[in-house]
Amino acid sequence: MGRRPDSKTPGPEVRSFAAPRRLPVRRLVEAAAGNLAVSTRAGQPAHVRYLDTFDRRLRRAGVVLEHVASSGGGTLRYRGLGAGTALVDVPASAPPAFAREIAHARLRAQLSPLTDVRRLLAVAEARGRLTAARCRNPEGKVVLDVECFTTRNGPARITIRPLRGYERFAERAARRLRDMEGVVPDGEEPMLSASEGPGAAFGGLVVPGPVDLDPGERSDAACRRVLAGLDAVMAMNAPGVEADLDPECLHDFRVAVRKARSLLGEMKHVFAPGATRRLRSDLGWLGQCTGPVRDLDVHLLALGSVSRDDGEGRGPMEADGALAALRGYLEAAREREHRALSRTLRSARYRRVRSTFRTFTEREPPARPRGGNALVPIAALSAARILKVYHRTLAEGRAIGDASPPESLHDLRKSCKRLRYLLEFFRGIHRAKPVESTIARLKQLQDNLGAYQDLQVQRAVLRAFREHARATPGAVRLGPADLGAIDDLCAELAGQEGKTRAGFAARFARYDSRRAHEKLAAALGRGPE
Repeated sequence: MGRRPDSKTPGPEVRSFAAPRRLPVRRLVEAAAGNLAVSTRAGQPAHVRYLDTFDRRLRRAGVVLEHVASSGGGTLRYRGLGAGTALVDVPASAPPAFAREIAHARLRAQLSPLTDVRRLLAVAEARGRLTAARCRNPEGKVVLDVECFTTRNGPARITIRPLRGYERFAERAARRLRDMEGVVPDGEEPMLSASEGPGAAFGGLVVPGPVDLDPGERSDAACRRVLAGLDAVMAMNAPGVEADLDPECLHDFRVAVRKARSLLGEMKHVFAPGATRRLRSDLGWLGQCTGPVRDLDVHLLALGSVSRDDGEGRGPMEADGALAALRGYLEAAREREHRALSRTLRSARYRRVRSTFRTFTEREPPARPRGGNALVPIAALSAARILKVYHRTLAEGRAIGDASPPESLHDLRKSCKRLRYLLEFFRGIHRAKPVESTIARLKQLQDNLGAYQDLQVQRAVLRAFREHARATPGAVRLGPADLGAIDDLCAELAGQEGKTRAGFAARFARYDSRRAHEKLAAALGRGPE
């Protein structure tokens, strides 16, 4: 199909028209072309897939990513929502699963910030016949592209695609089409009238936003509202976890579980002790159930970025038999664990846990609460708890030296997570600049601690796989060279782990800034412990 020339700025506005099915496609194309010479590729079967993330990030950003497949090849088209602006058209034989897989550098750069690491799903699709025409002026230059897409039901859709510098030809084509009986401008987004695609399970969902808290609000009421927002995140992602639509569904579900459990643990004496214990126990169970699949997702993601150069020109490590076998081993384990997780999500215990948590978040705060801090204004209590956990991270970090065991860095990592959750929960009711500055310094420290933990886990997985291969030679066929490759990779990861560990002191020194401590303390003030 025709493609407009690529450029570094958005293309001219695309114009779409709807025409009655009784009008022949040939007549519509000829009307659009006028006196221009036309070369037409006759109508061919076409399959249009509209791609988006499970939480509709592209649609919310006002853009559409569609893949059009026909016998003439495939095209990936990025455009404005509705009859909007054409941004990028590039050849693509198949729809990409992730933005990072798109070969076209500019399109990849535009999509990556919007989709992050989320999978691109076919949320809608349409099948029909596509006729593509290229229109040339007397000098033989292509000045206009016309496409006509027809389906069994509904009107034909004619799309006028102007080429940069020749917009006047598109304007004339649009006037001629408007003059035809029954042809009308079509401002409706075709994605919205298409059939649901296999990834449409989340159609119409409302993505939970940040909770707007009142500084003077009683703490139990404020915390219930924060927990209700986290419950909404769990509810939104649970179907995607069970259907295995996107690994990020499970990630977001787990983060919501951890945040809820952390809030219940860190906001002391807000709720009745018995209720807090039960909810934290239930949430801990959810975390345990979802952990194995997420761990395997992380291992597989890390495996995709591993490469090795043995000095003989060998390429990515994944091409080696060792990593191919490891990937198969991990994927088989993930499939087993996901089946177990799906059974858990359909179990009576899971329904009870989720129902109990939701009922708790929806319950009106009691007039005479049992929690000693229930009636304390949320601004005062959250400030006190943030400072408490903040000082905990400082104490733990200052106690770490060159000889400290890895567990001490892992404990600090967990404390940093708790602190960040509190800062993000209550950032809207405290002075923004010191809080945001603390979050930024905290992220830098967490990056170091997270990388250190990941490298340790990756080495442990490789060692376990190596032992599995040696113990069960019939199940995993690896030769001495493959086992040696795993040993080499373990050594390489150990070197990266050592460098990351050595970088901790500098990262923590930037975090442990006296001036920043004073600014945060001044912004938060003091409250009850």
